[in-house]
Amino acid sequence: MSDPRIIDIEIEDKIVDTDALHAELKAELGDLCTGLSYVPDTGRVIVHLVEGASLQQRNKAKTIVAVHDVAKLPPKVKPKSAEERIAELEATVAQLLAERVTPLRVGNR
Repeated sequence: MSDPRIIDIEIEDKIVDTDALHAELKAELGDLCTGLSYVPDTGRVIVHLVEGASLQQRNKAKTIVAVHDVAKLPPKVKPKSAEERIAELEATVAQLLAERVTPLRVGNR
């Protein structure tokens, strides 16, 4: 059951990057956009807008989804594996230890 204070805008047959599309909607509509839902199997996108969204703002949401093109998005950076991060950290620690300088002692000793 949907929230009566939310307007759902439904668009069919889209392939989207949900993170990128959500960012686009938030950039253009701000807090009017409360989120989106996506069903990859059917390409159904549902944009959730607050009840106070005007017809112009609803049409803006439809346009944003319509022109969203995953082929034009920059490639996502693949996160490093835990093993890669550990190897990098070990190399950094080894480098720091190799560069270690004896601290100066000030005082009686």
